[in-house]
Amino acid sequence: MSYKLALNKDKIAEYIGDSILLTLGIEAFTIPEYRENIKASFDEHKALITGISFSVEKGIVIYIQFCHNVGQNADFVKTWKLIQQNILMNEILTVLIHKD
Repeated sequence: MSYKLALNKDKIAEYIGDSILLTLGIEAFTIPEYRENIKASFDEHKALITGISFSVEKGIVIYIQFCHNVGQNADFVKTWKLIQQNILMNEILTVLIHKD
């Protein structure tokens, strides 16, 4: 598996290209005080979205990180707006979403 980091809309658009199928993975981190609750990572008040991954081809994934301690983080609000407008509302693109 090959992972590439994407921090701007141009990198995301370049990777997606003219694909018609995309998988989108949501990576979440449970806030420490709720770690004993096995479903806490599904609760927006008990977890943080740490990143989102995309794949349009087998073996290659791009990753956008939002709140990691190491490396550069993307702005969540701007990135989510981009995802909504250009991916989720794209009538040509089929998107399979999963939460890790």
